[in-house]
Amino acid sequence: MDMLLKQLKNNSCALDSILQPVRGKWKAEIVHILKNGPLRLSEINRDLPDAIERVLKRQLRTLEKDGIVVRKTYDGVSPKVEYSLTEQGEWLYCLLCSINQAAEDYLQKNQKSSRAQNKQELA
Repeated sequence: MDMLLKQLKNNSCALDSILQPVRGKWKAEIVHILKNGPLRLSEINRDLPDAIERVLKRQLRTLEKDGIVVRKTYDGVSPKVEYSLTEQGEWLYCLLCSINQAAEDYLQKNQKSSRAQNKQELA
């Protein structure tokens, strides 16, 4: 959260600062997929079949650097790595859901308004 506060102070648009960590190919989708708990790279890749694994790795590293995702390595005969959302990542996911709902409401309202306007023009 400290990094986010630093970004907010350095930018004139707070919304731009908040959304910056999920800008980029697959980042928002990764956050959405990780909302249900930790996943391995292969599981994330399975949920995003159009994504190239190399790109997913790069985006996961960036999300980790930004404090959105945490990478946990488990030692063993076959070591495994899991990715999960941090507290900041969970907060960001909730924010993205709210923005999405507001956008859907806005589009629905404008669609109704456009239909009413078209009916008036035809009358």
